[in-house]
Amino acid sequence: MIPVAENYIRAKYKQIAGSNGHNVANTDDLRSVLHQILPPVTPEELEREEQELLKVMLCKTETCVDELEEEDFVKAIIKNSYWRAAGDIVVKELMYFDSVSEISFTSSG
Repeated sequence: MIPVAENYIRAKYKQIAGSNGHNVANTDDLRSVLHQILPPVTPEELEREEQELLKVMLCKTETCVDELEEEDFVKAIIKNSYWRAAGDIVVKELMYFDSVSEISFTSSG
C-alpha cells in the first residue's frame, strides 16, 4: 500500500505546485492539497490536522519556511494521524474518489 500511496501523493504534489507555476510547493499549495487528500472530517478537525501537518512539514528547525520539497511532503502525509487511523482501505478509497473526481473535472471542463 505504501508505494501506491507515495506515488499518489507525489502526483498530487506535482499537480498542485505546477498548476500554480511553482517548482516547489508553498504553504498555500500545501493547504489546497491537504484539503483534497485528508479523510472527510469536520472543518475543525481538518483545520487542526492541517495546522499540525504544516508545522511538522515547514518547521523542521527553529525557523519555518514557506516552501516544502516533494520528498518531505510525501513523508509527512504517509505518517499523518488521519491516514494512519483510517487504515489502508479508507486511504485507497480516498485516492480512488479523488482520482475519479479529477477525471470527471478535467473531462467536463
